[in-house]
Amino acid sequence: MLISSVTAHTLAEDDIYRIVKDIILSAQVPPGTRLPEARLAPLFGVTRERLRKVLRRLGHEDVLEFVPNIGTIVPTPSLENARQLFEARRVLESGICVSLCDRITDDELAQVEEHLREEQSLADTGPRSAFITTSSHFHVLLASFIDNTFINTQLESLLSKSTLLSTFHDPRNVSICTCHEHRQIAAALSQRDVRAAHHAMVSHLSLIETRLQGFRGTVQKVDVEMIFRDSLKRDRGRGA
Repeated sequence: MLISSVTAHTLAEDDIYRIVKDIILSAQVPPGTRLPEARLAPLFGVTRERLRKVLRRLGHEDVLEFVPNIGTIVPTPSLENARQLFEARRVLESGICVSLCDRITDDELAQVEEHLREEQSLADTGPRSAFITTSSHFHVLLASFIDNTFINTQLESLLSKSTLLSTFHDPRNVSICTCHEHRQIAAALSQRDVRAAHHAMVSHLSLIETRLQGFRGTVQKVDVEMIFRDSLKRDRGRGA
């Protein structure tokens, strides 16, 4: 068994939660894959019980699924609930955009522009997993400007579910379209144009929904331990 410096430090539960969630929502581990607690816990420097506590937290958010006699697996998202899910996002996020037209600052618009540059760079040359994570964060960033805990909590829950849908059911060639749609939203916000901002967000979310397709491919097996090991190395590299 490989042992590396990754195991040298014990991570806080919130850090473990963030890393596991990022791995799942960035489509690094295919749906149906089991997460072996006994092999993953040492990578985080924690006991199986502490890791299981984090995994159950993600299970309550529908990011993971618990199957009797099998364990924790990455769920296979169904298209059946997509309509209600994206309807909820359209209501919530179009409202966020309308509210921001009256309050967004020049500094916040600069943050949006910086984010869009990073997003475009990842769409052009970056790994798909990094683009998915960054693209989803665009919506989190806008909501953070409202500074309302209830809105943030609801949006994060909806984003987790819809990101799982998109990573499994969305074709791999839509990244540029998504960047263009985000830029339309940002442009409307910079002009403080309520009608345009509302329309841009509703259109964007509707297009995401229409791009979802029934999965017809074959789910490939991956080395789960290696994926988590590499992710931990990158995370610690950023924090160095």
